[in-house]
Amino acid sequence: MASNSSKESNIVVGLDIGTSKIVCIVGQYDSQDNLEIIALGSYPSSGLKKGVVVNIDVTTDAIQKAVEQAQSMIEEKIKSVFVGIAGNHIRSFNSQGIELRGIHTYNKTSDAIKEAGGFFVGGGNTFVLLKTLIENGSFN
Repeated sequence: MASNSSKESNIVVGLDIGTSKIVCIVGQYDSQDNLEIIALGSYPSSGLKKGVVVNIDVTTDAIQKAVEQAQSMIEEKIKSVFVGIAGNHIRSFNSQGIELRGIHTYNKTSDAIKEAGGFFVGGGNTFVLLKTLIENGSFN
């Protein structure tokens, strides 16, 4: 079940940013996980040309108005949206994300090492740091 940034939420919100109009659509999942459209907001758009934002103020105003219109039809607060935008300038690629955290974000070096799934080994002082950590018994 999709959510709206809350484990209790059963709504999903889409925002289509188009050249002629901005549309905000809200769906709600029923007990059988079927999605029913429960709200729709639409506002004319004149801040885009061929999918490119040419006037940010006009575009953000249109987005706000479309979301407000959809929001007025439902009780639950819209907290997040799936955004769609098209144009010749839009490109996509597949990637895999990782979380990078510096050793300095931990109170104890040993905690950072225990939690790490791997180490990024750069140049310079990285080797000195690793040598010192090994000598101090932080890890084998």
